[in-house]
Parts: sequence; C-alpha cells; structure tokens
Amino acid sequence: MRKGPMTVAVTGAAGTVGAQVVEELLQRERVRVIRVDLPDAALPELPAGAAKHVEDRPGDLTDVAFARPALRGATHVIHTAAVRDLSLPFAALKPINVDTVGWLYEAARDEGVRAFVHVSTGAVYQRTRGVITEDTPLRADCDYEQTKLDAEAMVQQHARHGGPGWVVLRPAQVYGPRGKLLAGALFTLPPMLKLVSGGAAMFGARGGPRSNWVHTADVARAAVLVLERRDAYGETFNVCDDTPLTFGEIVNAAIAAYGFPITATVPIPPRWIGRLAVPVLESDPVLGAINAATAVLWKVIRQRHGLAEDLSPRIDRALGAFLIRDRVFSNARLRRLGWEPLHPDIRQALPGVLAWYQDRRWTPRYDAGSTAEPLDVGLELTETLSGTWRRSADLLDEDRSFVLTATVAIDRVRGLPRAPVARLQGTLFAEDLADGVPVAGSLELALLSRRRLVYDFGFAGRDGAPCRFHGHRQLDPLHPLDSLATLRGRLTAADGHEMGTATLTFDLLNDLLPMALSLRAIY
Repeated sequence: MRKGPMTVAVTGAAGTVGAQVVEELLQRERVRVIRVDLPDAALPELPAGAAKHVEDRPGDLTDVAFARPALRGATHVIHTAAVRDLSLPFAALKPINVDTVGWLYEAARDEGVRAFVHVSTGAVYQRTRGVITEDTPLRADCDYEQTKLDAEAMVQQHARHGGPGWVVLRPAQVYGPRGKLLAGALFTLPPMLKLVSGGAAMFGARGGPRSNWVHTADVARAAVLVLERRDAYGETFNVCDDTPLTFGEIVNAAIAAYGFPITATVPIPPRWIGRLAVPVLESDPVLGAINAATAVLWKVIRQRHGLAEDLSPRIDRALGAFLIRDRVFSNARLRRLGWEPLHPDIRQALPGVLAWYQDRRWTPRYDAGSTAEPLDVGLELTETLSGTWRRSADLLDEDRSFVLTATVAIDRVRGLPRAPVARLQGTLFAEDLADGVPVAGSLELALLSRRRLVYDFGFAGRDGAPCRFHGHRQLDPLHPLDSLATLRGRLTAADGHEMGTATLTFDLLNDLLPMALSLRAIY
C-alpha cells in the first residue's frame, strides 16, 4: 500500500468480512477508516487508541440518499455489505445486493474516490469438474447468486462512464470470527454429536467432494492489497486457501478443534445419491424440519453451558454444493500480485477460530478428557395425519373422513435404546364414529428393529363405547419419506372384533415444517 494518507470507507463493517477488513486497515499507517453499516448493527469494539482513526456512519445503504454521505471524504471504498440468505427471493435481495452497488459506485465517482473494491462470491461459477479459475464460465443457480452476478455487472456498467478503478473479489466459502452461516454452524455440529451420543462416541465423516475455503483475514488482506494496485484495476480475483479437502475432512477438522477423539467415521454418500437427495433436503419443509430439530438440541446445549444466543445450527442451501460436486478454486492470479494466504489450510486455522467463538460464549468449552454429556431431557412434538376409514362389515361401505392430531412425548431421550416407546395423546375426528374425542396410547419407534412406527391408542366412540386403533407406518429404504408418510391400521371394539380399517397420510409439503416447529425439549 502507498505511504500517502488514505481514507477507506468499509461498507458492512459489522459483518464477518467487513469487520476483518477494518482490523486489517487499522494495522496500516496513515489510514483513516469510515465504518458504514445499519444503525442497529453491532460494530466491533475498537482496539485501544484506534478510535481516533475511525468514524462510524450508520445508515441504510438501500436508501440512495445515504450513498453520498456514506462515502464523503473517502479516497477508497471496500464494499462488503450484502444479504446472504439463499431462502430469500430475488426481489428481497436486490435492493442491497444489486441496487446499492450501482449508486455507491456513482457516489464514489462523484466524491473522487480512487478505487472501488467489490466483494462478490465464488458461488457464481458454473459447475465444473476441474479447478475454478477466473476464466471459468459464470452461471447462477439461485436468486442469491444471480444478485451477485448482477452486482458485478453493475460495477462494470457504471465504470464505462468513468469513475474509480474497480476490482472484484470472489472468495471461496468464507470462515472466521463472527461467521454465523454455514461455516459458523459447522462449530455447532460436534457439541450436538457429543450430546446425542452421551459422550460415548464421536462420529466423524469420510469422503465427499473436495473444496477449498478461505479465512476472513485472507479476504481482508486481499481487499486491502488491491486498493492501490493499479495493475489490479479492472480485474477479478479468486480468494481461497491452498488446501482442497473433502467435506468429510472439513467436518473432522471441526471435531478435532474441540479436542474430541473420533471413534468412528460415516461415509459421505456417493455423489449420485447426493444429487438425488439434495433437492429433497433443500426443500422448505425438509430443511425447516432439520433446522427445527437441531435448534432444540442446540437450545439444550446453550442452556447447559450458559451460551450467548448469537450462533444457531442453521443449515442453508449452500450445504448441498459441498455434497454433490467439487468446488476447488485457484488463487494463482491473486498470488501474482504478491498475496499469499496466512491460513493456507483450514485444519490448522479452525482451532483459533473456535477459540474466538468460545471466548464470546458462542460455543461451549469442554475440559480435557471429558466424556459425559448425557442428553437427559425429553422431546415432544405434534403431528397431524388425515385420511379415510370404512367399516369392515360392509364391503360396499363408503369412505369416511378420519383425522388424527397426536402429540408424541419421549420422557428421556437417553432411554430410547432400551425402551423405544413414546407416549401418545391427541384428538380424533372420525366421521360417524368419534367427534373430536381425546386419544391416549403409545408410539413404538421400531425403525431400526422392524423398520416401522407402531401406533396404538384408545378412544371413546360416539356412543361412549371404548374403541382402539392399532397400525403402523412401514419404512421402505428406497423411498423413506413417501413410505413413512402412510399410516395403515385397524379399528377394534372392546371385545377385539374389527370394526373397520383406516388409511392416513402425513402431508409432507404442508405439515412437515409445522410438526418440526412444534418440537420442544421437556426438562
């Protein structure tokens, strides 16, 4: 960097990358920093003596009227502000991810800014079996990626009419302090595995597609490096570390950062299975159900260890890419400018990142050699199944409606291996048989032993006579979701004779997410 004074405006200064950029700039001499972020953003505390070199300018960058005041007096801009949420539609992402880029660049031109560094993403490249270079063709596979492509095009379009020298950075998957998305959620996995196993085992992973990630400090160093490198203006650079790893190796690195010994490894499914499974896993109901279930486990951990609420085990759709295809980037072009990663291998960097999380009580600490972590809680959830029933005595009998809303409760999860039976209570509406009557019984979780879930409950018929339902949902390993969605059973009277049969279904599309959201821990 040149020796002359600089004033650098950093947008998204409270974010994972933006905060690291500010830290990097404050290590340089004769540099003044303007931190730009939303008024309610939690900007990091500044090092001692740094406040005199920093000015905070809170405001909403989606407001075009704020663009020029945000950059006033700046000689350089590093734009990191963006919303990275793969569940949001294009219209929700466009204001900050695309529109803001255009009027920030115009404001930079009007203010006489010398350089404009735009932090994009390495996710904009099309799928390829080879190493991803800056010349690999581009393609967006989701609305978020489309906004990042549009933002890059916005910078180049405005630059044709004059303005600061521009540089686009395309980081690989980012990890580091303050990360809360995929990389941050990775640190929630080992404690949950320890909790579920009671500390008796720690399952790692093996195999899977290869990828190389990048530490936020190395993204920040790249952004600061290109600020006044005129030979970088008008160019795009990948930012990544030097060590491609399988997804299994990355998961194991997170486990090792905690100091947990891995007792067994589970293979990542072959890619062809991943390609079939990922669309299902990425659907809103299934993804919502997984996130709801892991949220319950994390709540137990958070309460047990007195953790802050900053981190959650939220899985987003970006995970699918690491299960079905390689994402190996080249950093050769950036290296030619003299950049090299401080953290060339994520396996050596993760312990330091985890320590940052632990110091702020985002993740738990464990004493050396500690093993016991019993999941001494219960779980409860509510599901609804609907369908029809018909009387057995009349072969020509018509179908009648049958709706069961059941709350299933497991008193102690740790006792399931010995007695895999849950309590079942709820309400039954059966046309011409029961009008919203309470039901009580059990649900046997026999998926491992008999590949089925067995329902058995009693209720009072419309005439007050005791009745019983007994049935099961059968697991077909080739079609697990579809097969478990169907419950077939018999209705019997007090003397045991069959009154009728019922076939119920669980609506995966509409009812899976509400069921998952009903999941709660019982203490």
